[in-house]
This record gives sequence, C-alpha cells and structure tokens, in this order.
Amino acid sequence: MKRLLVFIGIAFALVHGQCVKITADSADIIDRSGTVVATAPRGSILFKFAGSSSSRLIVRYGRFIGTVNVEPGDVFESPCNEPNAPAAPLGDEDSGVSGSESEPTPGPVTEPGPRPATEPGPKPAAGPGPKPAAGPGPKPVGSCGAYAGAPTLSIAGNGGTKFSVVKIRREDLSRPASFNLAPTATDNTMTVATACAWSRLKAAARAAGHRITINSGFRTLGRQQYFYNCHVTKRCNGGALAARPGTSNHGLGKALDLQLTGAAYNWMTKNARKFGFRRTVPSETWHWEFFP
Repeated sequence: MKRLLVFIGIAFALVHGQCVKITADSADIIDRSGTVVATAPRGSILFKFAGSSSSRLIVRYGRFIGTVNVEPGDVFESPCNEPNAPAAPLGDEDSGVSGSESEPTPGPVTEPGPRPATEPGPKPAAGPGPKPAAGPGPKPVGSCGAYAGAPTLSIAGNGGTKFSVVKIRREDLSRPASFNLAPTATDNTMTVATACAWSRLKAAARAAGHRITINSGFRTLGRQQYFYNCHVTKRCNGGALAARPGTSNHGLGKALDLQLTGAAYNWMTKNARKFGFRRTVPSETWHWEFFP
C-alpha cells in the first residue's frame, strides 16, 4: 500500500483558498521523534500553506501542521469549502475537557470487501491421555470472532494493575505497520473483553457498509506520561490535550480511538451502545469506551 509520510512540528501561515485532496491510500503523520500520531485516509482534504512545491507540500490536517512528500497523482487541488477529515491525535484525552476544534465531516474512503471471520479449529476428542503441564506461555482468548485463539499478554496500566490484553489485528489498525511494534512503543493492544466486543461491533459495521479501524487502544503509563508531557510543554504531538498519567481510561483498556468516516460516525452514534461502546468525551468524535 502506498503511503505518504507527514512530518509535523512546523508552523506556517495559512493560505486561504488553497487545498489538496489525498488520492493515495493514506497519509501517515509522524512527529520528530518518529512516532506515528495520525493517519489521513484517502479523500481527506488538506489545507495547503505558502512555500509548498510540486513535490513537497506544507499542509494542515486537523490539529497537525507538517510537510507531505508527494508524487504525481498522490493529490489534486480541491476547493477549500470541502471539509477535511478530523485527525484523532494519540494524545486525545478522556479528561472531559471540551472546547476543541469543530468536528468536520471526513471525505470518502475506499471500503474493502468483507473478510470471512476466522473460525476456531475443531476441538480434539477428550481422552485419557496426559494433560499438558501448565506453563507461563500466552493463554488463548475465548470465542470472540476474529480474536478467538489470540494469545494474551499481561501489561501494567493505571495504578500498576496488570491487564490481560491481546494484540490488535493488523487489519484492524489504522496504521498496520504498528502491529510489529512493542506495546510500550505504540498503543496496539486491547483487553480481552474489549476485543470480543470490538469484533462484534466491527462485523456489524462492515455488514452496514462501513470500515472502522483503531488508532489507539490500551496505553501504558509510560506512553501516557509521554503524551501528557507533550501537552504541558507543547514540544511534541502537537501539544494535544492529554490526561494525567493514571487517569486516562486508555490505561484501563476500555478506551479506543477510532478512525471514522462521517457515515461511519453516524452509524456509531446509532448502534455503538448495542455492543457496549459509548462516546464519552464531547470534544472527541474518535474516542469511544467499552462498558461491559
């Protein structure tokens, strides 16, 4: 998949009336430390700043300002009265603080065809043979759709509490490359209960014609400390709002930041509660929490 790299942390004056639309598959937004902080999907409208060239654009996407290295056909000029897709910064926060930017409706994205759910293999017949000895290896998840049989990890969250989590499947991540990173480097896990509920919600959304992916899941205290420091110092992650370490519901494994189109967001507002998910932060359309 062809992706663009967007490096944030540069501020320029906005040139009104000049916009571009992403025609590549997506654009990864990466801060100066090398952390991916947001992804602009195909169809997103980016505001273009003065100083842009044909191969290097200076743009604004949601809260983020940076550069986009482009090739012919990756973008095209677009009227600025079209909305740009909202960016979901990884330093969002469930602090209940409102007053962030208005919530624009995102542009269209290409929806992939349905994928068959992974079915667990047949169970072996019970017999009198010896039982395997219990060991410290990963334990399988119960019947949870595509997450059935996924190995679990034990990771510390808020208050040092250990949570049983699973890796978010590659196809469920907004940034599939983050699947191979450690949970201490990115938020690519979720608790077992959240994974089961997510699997059911995702299947229903797909049946309704919507593709929803996950930007951020379970978050370690170290990761939360990083985002809080960015918020306080304004030197990284765009200075985005972040809760104090130990108070974010990402650290309890119940919060997910989702990549949503406008149509998918509307579907979520009508159907998410059927699967136990609620939008809990008024200023953040992407932040949803699971309540078993």
